[in-house]
Amino acid sequence: MGKNNKKKIPFWAQCGHKKPVTRREILSLTGGAFMATMASPSLLYALTAADCPASKPAEGMIPFFSIHLSGGAAMSSNFLPMGKDGAPISDRSRMGLGRGDIAIEKAFGGATFAGGGISKMLTGMKAKMGAAEAKTSFVGICVSSFDDSDKNKFDPTGLLLHTGYRGSYLPQINSLAGSSMPFQPAMVTPTTPLLVKSVADMQNVLTLSGSMKNMSKNEKFQIGKLISRLNSSQLKKISRAPSSANIKKVFECAGIKNQDLLKTGGGDVNPFASGHEHRSKFNSIWTDSSITQVSTRGKFQLYGGMAYNTLLENSGPTHIALGGYDYHNGTRKTGDDRDMDAGRLIGSLIATADYLKKPIFIMVSSDGATGTPSSAATDAPWTTDFGRASSVYMISYNPTKRPTTSKNQLGSMLESQSVDESYILGKHPERAALGVFANYCSLIGRMDLLDKLPRPPFEASELDHVLAFHKG
Repeated sequence: MGKNNKKKIPFWAQCGHKKPVTRREILSLTGGAFMATMASPSLLYALTAADCPASKPAEGMIPFFSIHLSGGAAMSSNFLPMGKDGAPISDRSRMGLGRGDIAIEKAFGGATFAGGGISKMLTGMKAKMGAAEAKTSFVGICVSSFDDSDKNKFDPTGLLLHTGYRGSYLPQINSLAGSSMPFQPAMVTPTTPLLVKSVADMQNVLTLSGSMKNMSKNEKFQIGKLISRLNSSQLKKISRAPSSANIKKVFECAGIKNQDLLKTGGGDVNPFASGHEHRSKFNSIWTDSSITQVSTRGKFQLYGGMAYNTLLENSGPTHIALGGYDYHNGTRKTGDDRDMDAGRLIGSLIATADYLKKPIFIMVSSDGATGTPSSAATDAPWTTDFGRASSVYMISYNPTKRPTTSKNQLGSMLESQSVDESYILGKHPERAALGVFANYCSLIGRMDLLDKLPRPPFEASELDHVLAFHKG
């Protein structure tokens, strides 16, 4: 019989156990999994992730973060995209930036932003990253997107996972705090991510999956067998406990006596833990009273923990969704506050990468954009959706030098204050996400990864118009 025709050996057989045939035996193997799903999703995720081949990102793949601003942020009124000729368009009166000349501030190797303190995202980024700005590059992509819609296929994580990017402990982690819109995948649907709501939640699953990484199949079977016998209150107790002590107790109750395994407790996953060598610096970066939105400020240390584990390759690509960006409420202040928060989050990620001396690539997207009544004022209130004036950001930091870029903008704006949709990435969010992935591949010198996708994202002749980041 050919190798491809072999039936997969059931897990119970791999572990040397007999096939479950009675209702009791079947429930003992499957009922616990169902209970774990209901009472302890993080625990079940750890068990599932631990049974996957442990690995690190494919050669050259650097830590990747996607940030999605749910609701439609003023992406092209913070970053300031130019017209086709490279010059500013003459009228941005529906983009909250008035008519005629506007102050332009250049940053991150030449990218253009609304100057004079107008771009709160830029202000927030620079306030947090400090000197790391000198080793950071920024490229904006002009792309229309659907306002307040779940049709925006901006999610690149399936592309990354499909081409070999996963963490040592977990494939990916995801925080959807405050997001109301599903984050739709571009071309490839990713595996279900670990959804984390707190540092303790993240530590639980990383500790467990890290400890289980080197278990024998029989030891994993014993863990599953034990979980099948736990009641819901016991499962909840395990899932809520952040310390490795309860994880050790689970192992010991399952009859696992591997002292080295029990001693490690899954490894270094929480930089905020008492006595941790990086605790002081992480508290400095990720305790931020200037964050105005309560839900974002309350999750800021969680985002710091996610950053730590992604930068150290414990996890694969990380996604953070921020709610509250449908801010066209007749004021300018709410939007300014939200944009400042987003900028401070981006800046904190860069500051963390700089501290740990790790490269990082960040994608920032949103559901459409926001607009103002036609006004000559540069501080007009946000009153409406304006998805035809949207954009996506690509940001990369390298600890040795600023990442190489050939341009700071892909696509352009028309005098009508709308994106030029004739550009290859300008009309469809999915194309823009594929463009982000192509730039990531170009930056790390792995254009061969495009060939691993289910179908070619671009023709060879199109790539010259898509790539701005380059290895160098």
